[in-house]
Amino acid sequence: MQVKNSRAEKGVALLLSILALLLLTGVAVAMMYMSSTEAVINSNFKAEETEYFAARAGVQEIRDRMIPGVAPYSINALLPVALPGGANGGVLYILQNGVAMANVTGGNPNTNPNFDDELCHDFSFGGALQQQPANIRCNTLPGGAAWYVNPPGAAGLSAAPYPLDWRWTRVTLKSNNSTAYAVDSTQPAATTQVCWDGNKEILLAGAPTCQAMATMSYPVYLVT
Repeated sequence: MQVKNSRAEKGVALLLSILALLLLTGVAVAMMYMSSTEAVINSNFKAEETEYFAARAGVQEIRDRMIPGVAPYSINALLPVALPGGANGGVLYILQNGVAMANVTGGNPNTNPNFDDELCHDFSFGGALQQQPANIRCNTLPGGAAWYVNPPGAAGLSAAPYPLDWRWTRVTLKSNNSTAYAVDSTQPAATTQVCWDGNKEILLAGAPTCQAMATMSYPVYLVT
């Protein structure tokens, strides 16, 4: 009778158990990592949606308050009458409760989350503020306070009785070069005011105001 020597097989079961444990550990770690990644993705998506709708809330509130009505809720009487130009107060800021203009225009733009880092995409103030292409943050603003208007008291604040997620809203007249697509592509660098004639946007020409043009038009505003 042949006798099989199994001494060489001693410890195989332990080795297989260790390998199986390592495999299960790797699977568990991978599942934990995937779960953590999904949580981060969901958190980022939630934050993005919150910021998006907060910004829309600010824009929609100001659009509603631009309609003629009773002050201080209506800001119709405060709307800019001239394009921004460094010293004509052509930039109107409506602030949320708890926000001051120093939060919008002061401090380090890299650390101040309320800094207006979009103004240089819409306008150029000459040497004080040069227009920048998209996706480049503005890191400077014109000096002094003459270039903007912030109505004091209730007229300069949100109508909400408590702070909302948006911090400020800016209102300006639109110019030909204040958006990525110029109204008149033959002169994209022009700072001419834009009007609405009932069918399309046109450039102000031959009159001091849009309403005084041959075809009576209306000023176009940028709400940011």
